[in-house]
Amino acid sequence: MAPPVNSWVEGDRAYATCECGWAYEGPPNGIHGGIIAAIFDQFLGTAQALGKQPGMTGYLHVNYHNRTPVNTELKLEGWLVRTEGRKTILAGEMRANDALTASCEGLFVQPRGGITSVRALDVPQC
Repeated sequence: MAPPVNSWVEGDRAYATCECGWAYEGPPNGIHGGIIAAIFDQFLGTAQALGKQPGMTGYLHVNYHNRTPVNTELKLEGWLVRTEGRKTILAGEMRANDALTASCEGLFVQPRGGITSVRALDVPQC
């Protein structure tokens, strides 16, 4: 039940919009914090295009500033903080009705051999 995130990159910034209904509610009339973290993880995954070396989430730190309302268009903006070898550090903000509701910093690490070297896990069938 992934949140409906629409992301794109323009110049040196990444942007997204998202609107979460009642299925994503945590506190009364607010989006659950875990869903906000999932939105940021998905969004910064797209924003990695700014660093030109896709990787997987190493960490995601989320700050919750205000309740993020359900059934409201959310606007996200993200930017490249820096790259260090295979590491890409990005930051982002989430706003509802121009009010900052959450911000984040994420570290994404490109696997040795590049993202195409990642293979599917061999999972036993039940």
